[in-house]
Amino acid sequence: QPTTQEVVLNMFRPIFEDYLNSEIERYLPVKFSVVVVDANQSTTAERLIDSGQLDFLYSTAGRMACVEAEYGWIVIASAQAHFSDKETAAQGSLIYSLMSNPQIQAMEDFKGKRIGLGNVLSSSYHISRQVLADNNIDLFKDASQVVFYGDSYGAQLQDVIHGTLDVGFVPSSTLFEEFPDVVPLLRFHAVIPNASFATEIHPYPTSTPLTPYFSLAASSAVPWMVK
Repeated sequence: QPTTQEVVLNMFRPIFEDYLNSEIERYLPVKFSVVVVDANQSTTAERLIDSGQLDFLYSTAGRMACVEAEYGWIVIASAQAHFSDKETAAQGSLIYSLMSNPQIQAMEDFKGKRIGLGNVLSSSYHISRQVLADNNIDLFKDASQVVFYGDSYGAQLQDVIHGTLDVGFVPSSTLFEEFPDVVPLLRFHAVIPNASFATEIHPYPTSTPLTPYFSLAASSAVPWMVK
Protein backbone atom coordinates (compact mmCIF):
# COMPACT_ATOMS: atom_id res chain seq x y z
CA GLN A 1 0.00 0.00 0.00
CA PRO A 2 1.64 3.30 -1.03
CA THR A 3 2.16 5.95 1.63
CA THR A 4 0.51 9.37 1.41
CA GLN A 5 3.82 10.91 0.36
CA GLU A 6 4.21 8.37 -2.44
CA VAL A 7 0.67 9.05 -3.66
CA VAL A 8 1.36 12.81 -3.73
CA LEU A 9 4.66 12.32 -5.56
CA ASN A 10 3.07 10.00 -8.12
CA MET A 11 0.33 12.57 -8.69
CA PHE A 12 2.48 15.68 -9.09
CA ARG A 13 5.83 14.42 -10.41
CA PRO A 14 4.59 14.05 -14.03
CA ILE A 15 3.03 17.54 -14.20
CA PHE A 16 5.88 19.34 -12.47
CA GLU A 17 9.19 17.47 -12.37
CA ASP A 18 8.93 15.45 -15.58
CA TYR A 19 7.25 18.13 -17.67
CA LEU A 20 9.45 21.01 -16.52
CA ASN A 21 12.66 19.06 -16.92
CA SER A 22 11.73 18.00 -20.45
CA GLU A 23 10.71 21.54 -21.46
CA ILE A 24 13.05 23.87 -19.56
CA GLU A 25 16.37 22.01 -19.80
CA ARG A 26 16.47 22.79 -23.53
CA TYR A 27 16.82 26.47 -22.69
CA LEU A 28 18.28 26.72 -19.17
CA PRO A 29 20.71 24.59 -17.12
CA VAL A 30 18.07 23.94 -14.46
CA LYS A 31 16.91 20.66 -12.92
CA PHE A 32 13.57 20.39 -11.10
CA SER A 33 12.64 17.88 -8.41
CA VAL A 34 9.40 17.53 -6.46
CA VAL A 35 9.35 17.08 -2.68
CA VAL A 36 6.40 16.69 -0.30
CA VAL A 37 6.03 19.39 2.35
CA ASP A 38 4.07 19.35 5.62
CA ALA A 39 4.20 15.55 5.90
CA ASN A 40 5.59 15.96 9.42
CA GLN A 41 7.17 18.61 11.64
CA SER A 42 10.58 18.28 9.98
CA THR A 43 9.20 18.84 6.46
CA THR A 44 7.02 21.90 6.93
CA ALA A 45 7.26 24.42 4.12
CA GLU A 46 8.71 26.96 6.56
CA ARG A 47 11.51 24.64 7.66
CA LEU A 48 12.43 23.76 4.09
CA ILE A 49 12.34 27.43 3.03
CA ASP A 50 14.52 28.43 5.99
CA SER A 51 17.06 25.73 5.09
CA GLY A 52 17.13 26.78 1.43
CA GLN A 53 15.61 23.53 0.13
CA LEU A 54 12.59 25.07 -1.65
CA ASP A 55 12.48 27.38 -4.66
CA PHE A 56 8.79 26.97 -5.55
CA LEU A 57 5.70 25.99 -3.57
CA TYR A 58 2.40 24.62 -4.91
CA SER A 59 -0.32 24.87 -2.29
CA THR A 60 -3.62 26.40 -1.21
CA ALA A 61 -4.41 30.12 -1.10
CA GLY A 62 -4.33 30.11 2.70
CA ARG A 63 -0.86 28.58 2.71
CA MET A 64 0.30 31.05 0.09
CA ALA A 65 -0.88 34.01 2.14
CA CYS A 66 1.40 32.90 4.98
CA VAL A 67 4.39 32.34 2.70
CA GLU A 68 3.90 35.66 0.91
CA ALA A 69 3.66 37.57 4.18
CA GLU A 70 6.52 35.86 5.96
CA TYR A 71 9.03 35.30 3.16
CA GLY A 72 8.04 37.68 0.39
CA TRP A 73 7.39 34.87 -2.08
CA ILE A 74 5.40 35.74 -5.19
CA VAL A 75 2.45 33.80 -6.65
CA ILE A 76 3.19 33.30 -10.34
CA ALA A 77 0.35 30.96 -11.43
CA SER A 78 -3.01 29.56 -10.33
CA ALA A 79 -4.43 26.16 -11.16
CA GLN A 80 -7.68 25.44 -12.97
CA ALA A 81 -9.49 22.56 -11.29
CA HIS A 82 -11.72 20.09 -13.16
CA PHE A 83 -14.60 18.35 -11.35
CA SER A 84 -16.76 16.03 -13.46
CA ASP A 85 -18.12 18.36 -16.14
CA LYS A 86 -17.25 21.52 -14.18
CA GLU A 87 -14.17 23.68 -14.37
CA THR A 88 -13.20 26.31 -11.81
CA ALA A 89 -10.22 28.40 -10.76
CA ALA A 90 -11.58 29.00 -7.26
CA GLN A 91 -12.77 27.20 -4.18
CA GLY A 92 -15.18 27.98 -1.40
CA SER A 93 -16.32 26.25 1.75
CA LEU A 94 -19.74 25.37 3.14
CA ILE A 95 -20.76 25.66 6.78
CA TYR A 96 -23.33 22.93 7.39
CA SER A 97 -25.44 21.12 9.96
CA LEU A 98 -27.89 18.25 9.80
CA MET A 99 -31.22 19.27 8.28
CA SER A 100 -33.13 17.18 10.83
CA ASN A 101 -31.36 18.71 13.83
CA PRO A 102 -34.06 20.90 15.44
CA GLN A 103 -31.52 22.71 17.63
CA ILE A 104 -29.73 24.35 14.71
CA GLN A 105 -31.78 26.47 12.33
CA ALA A 106 -29.42 29.43 11.89
CA MET A 107 -25.88 30.48 12.71
CA GLU A 108 -26.85 32.09 16.01
CA ASP A 109 -27.71 28.56 17.16
CA PHE A 110 -24.05 27.49 16.88
CA LYS A 111 -23.15 28.80 20.34
CA GLY A 112 -22.62 25.97 22.78
CA LYS A 113 -22.50 23.37 19.99
CA ARG A 114 -19.80 20.95 18.84
CA ILE A 115 -18.04 22.28 15.73
CA GLY A 116 -15.79 20.29 13.39
CA LEU A 117 -12.93 21.82 11.43
CA GLY A 118 -11.01 20.66 8.39
CA ASN A 119 -7.37 21.29 7.59
CA VAL A 120 -6.24 24.32 9.61
CA LEU A 121 -3.70 25.17 6.88
CA SER A 122 -6.45 25.57 4.30
CA SER A 123 -8.12 28.79 3.25
CA SER A 124 -11.51 27.12 3.79
CA TYR A 125 -10.79 26.89 7.51
CA HIS A 126 -9.52 30.44 7.94
CA ILE A 127 -12.27 32.06 5.88
CA SER A 128 -15.01 29.96 7.51
CA ARG A 129 -13.72 30.99 10.91
CA GLN A 130 -13.90 34.62 9.78
CA VAL A 131 -17.49 34.15 8.57
CA LEU A 132 -18.39 32.89 12.04
CA ALA A 133 -16.62 35.85 13.64
CA ASP A 134 -18.57 38.22 11.39
CA ASN A 135 -21.71 36.63 12.83
CA ASN A 136 -20.53 37.18 16.43
CA ILE A 137 -19.39 33.59 16.95
CA ASP A 138 -15.90 33.08 18.36
CA LEU A 139 -14.97 29.55 17.37
CA PHE A 140 -12.83 28.87 20.42
CA LYS A 141 -15.00 30.68 22.99
CA ASP A 142 -18.54 29.92 21.93
CA ALA A 143 -18.26 26.28 20.82
CA SER A 144 -18.72 23.64 23.51
CA GLN A 145 -16.12 21.53 21.70
CA VAL A 146 -13.90 22.02 18.64
CA VAL A 147 -12.90 18.84 16.79
CA PHE A 148 -10.07 18.84 14.23
CA TYR A 149 -10.49 16.41 11.32
CA GLY A 150 -7.61 17.42 9.05
CA ASP A 151 -8.54 16.30 5.53
CA SER A 152 -10.91 13.56 6.79
CA TYR A 153 -14.08 15.28 5.60
CA GLY A 154 -15.88 11.97 5.21
CA ALA A 155 -15.44 11.24 8.91
CA GLN A 156 -16.63 14.76 9.74
CA LEU A 157 -19.77 14.31 7.64
CA GLN A 158 -20.54 10.96 9.25
CA ASP A 159 -20.23 12.46 12.73
CA VAL A 160 -22.69 15.22 11.81
CA ILE A 161 -25.12 12.67 10.33
CA HIS A 162 -24.87 10.44 13.43
CA GLY A 163 -25.29 13.35 15.84
CA THR A 164 -21.89 13.29 17.53
CA LEU A 165 -21.02 16.63 15.87
CA ASP A 166 -23.33 19.59 15.33
CA VAL A 167 -21.63 21.81 12.74
CA GLY A 168 -18.95 21.18 10.12
CA PHE A 169 -16.89 23.00 7.50
CA VAL A 170 -16.25 21.31 4.14
CA PRO A 171 -14.86 22.55 0.80
CA SER A 172 -17.81 22.83 -1.59
CA SER A 173 -16.20 20.80 -4.37
CA THR A 174 -15.25 18.01 -1.94
CA LEU A 175 -18.82 17.70 -0.71
CA PHE A 176 -20.55 17.73 -4.09
CA GLU A 177 -18.00 15.59 -5.93
CA GLU A 178 -17.10 13.01 -3.28
CA PHE A 179 -20.19 12.83 -1.06
CA PRO A 180 -23.20 13.80 -3.21
CA ASP A 181 -25.53 11.30 -1.48
CA VAL A 182 -25.40 13.17 1.83
CA VAL A 183 -26.14 16.63 0.36
CA PRO A 184 -29.95 16.31 0.78
CA LEU A 185 -29.44 15.59 4.49
CA LEU A 186 -27.62 18.86 5.18
CA ARG A 187 -28.58 22.42 5.96
CA PHE A 188 -26.17 25.06 4.63
CA HIS A 189 -25.58 28.32 6.45
CA ALA A 190 -24.67 31.82 5.18
CA VAL A 191 -24.73 30.70 1.52
CA ILE A 192 -23.62 33.44 -0.88
CA PRO A 193 -25.94 33.59 -3.91
CA ASN A 194 -24.18 33.43 -7.29
CA ALA A 195 -20.71 33.64 -5.75
CA SER A 196 -18.19 34.71 -8.38
CA PHE A 197 -14.44 34.72 -8.86
CA ALA A 198 -13.01 36.98 -11.57
CA THR A 199 -15.48 36.44 -14.45
CA GLU A 200 -16.59 32.99 -13.27
CA ILE A 201 -19.83 32.12 -11.46
CA HIS A 202 -18.79 29.39 -9.05
CA PRO A 203 -20.37 26.01 -9.92
CA TYR A 204 -21.01 25.10 -6.26
CA PRO A 205 -22.76 26.85 -3.38
CA THR A 206 -20.41 28.41 -0.84
CA SER A 207 -20.69 30.04 2.57
CA THR A 208 -17.39 31.86 2.19
CA PRO A 209 -15.76 34.25 -0.25
CA LEU A 210 -13.90 32.40 -2.99
CA THR A 211 -10.14 31.97 -3.10
CA PRO A 212 -7.86 30.67 -5.88
CA TYR A 213 -7.93 26.88 -5.99
CA PHE A 214 -4.21 26.05 -5.85
CA SER A 215 -1.35 28.41 -6.62
CA LEU A 216 2.33 28.20 -7.49
CA ALA A 217 4.64 30.63 -5.71
CA ALA A 218 8.33 31.35 -6.27
CA SER A 219 11.09 32.51 -3.97
CA SER A 220 12.37 36.01 -4.62
CA ALA A 221 15.80 34.40 -5.08
CA VAL A 222 14.70 32.46 -8.18
CA PRO A 223 15.99 34.16 -11.37
CA TRP A 224 13.22 35.83 -13.34
CA MET A 225 13.94 33.74 -16.45
CA VAL A 226 13.26 30.55 -14.46
CA LYS A 227 10.01 32.01 -13.05
